[in-house]
Amino acid sequence: VDAGDEQMAVVRKTLTLDLNGMTVDYLTVGDVVPDEAGGIIDSYNGNLTVVDNAQGGSCGKIKDLEFVKGSLAIQGGWIGDYDGSKLTCNGNSGSVIISGGTVYNATVGDGATVTVTGGTGHAGNWCNDGTLNITDGTFGGVKFYNNSGTIAISGGTFSTLQNFDNPSS
Repeated sequence: VDAGDEQMAVVRKTLTLDLNGMTVDYLTVGDVVPDEAGGIIDSYNGNLTVVDNAQGGSCGKIKDLEFVKGSLAIQGGWIGDYDGSKLTCNGNSGSVIISGGTVYNATVGDGATVTVTGGTGHAGNWCNDGTLNITDGTFGGVKFYNNSGTIAISGGTFSTLQNFDNPSS
């Protein structure tokens, strides 16, 4: 993990992060270094697995999790928050598997793929320009904003589900 002058942590290798009931304000997975013309000078894969082995009912949290390049597996913890912080999957970032924990607010960029196979209490605004596959998991009040992406729901439990096509994210 690299932490630059801005005190922003960037995962550029394979890492399992056990939140253990703690809170991380901002974390970036992978890195892309652009040139002045909008091309790419260099890029780094980050491969992060998020777990939360906290005891006694506490829950670890990552308020803002930005997925830039590599792979991301969310197996525990709370990602995002009621204040608008969220999971952001940049365009062409790679694949995200959510098999546990809770995601509150998500943005899936063009070319990114997010698959939800588990977890509980997912909710908030989920904006999609990529591919969102839901095969399982429990969702509370969730609003899907499908811009130019694909949402495939073949399983899961939803208490409140709303779908809005083509608004701005």
